[in-house]
Amino acid sequence: MSDPELIDAVYAFIWGNGVSLTLTGVTLVVAGIAFFGFQTRARRRFDATGIVSPSTTENAILGAMVTIVASFVPFSPVIGGGVSGYLNRGSDSSAVRTGGLAGLFATIPVITVFAVVIWSLLGSATGLTAIIVATLAFSLIISVAYMVGLSILGAYLGTHPSFANTFGDAE
Repeated sequence: MSDPELIDAVYAFIWGNGVSLTLTGVTLVVAGIAFFGFQTRARRRFDATGIVSPSTTENAILGAMVTIVASFVPFSPVIGGGVSGYLNRGSDSSAVRTGGLAGLFATIPVITVFAVVIWSLLGSATGLTAIIVATLAFSLIISVAYMVGLSILGAYLGTHPSFANTFGDAE
């Protein structure tokens, strides 16, 4: 790779990171608004019927937000999945579904960053860029599998009776 090609690739990478961080911030704001909407709807449903029913999507969004906020902690998807599974308090299959959704929702910022960076690198099409893009695509697949898998594990643990007993919710 020549010096001008390297400069173009680095510039595209930096530009892509700036755009992806902006899109990630917008995505997190939209997720917060969606969570607020789900909470308002649940509150209205409770006022009308007096029945509290857990929302899988709401619990998954909350678990994803916990995962993102705790992202500096190793294995943070387990924490977010645990929160979503604990709040759902359903069967194991319900916990797996909620944890999977929490992990999938938590990967939206990661997918955004990878997609914009890969897209910006495609503008400087060289042989080395193809290798970099392939490596980034492979690492994206590994990242999504890591986050979804650990969120499912956390949700399963969150519905486990010994975990619930830790917080005083023995049934």
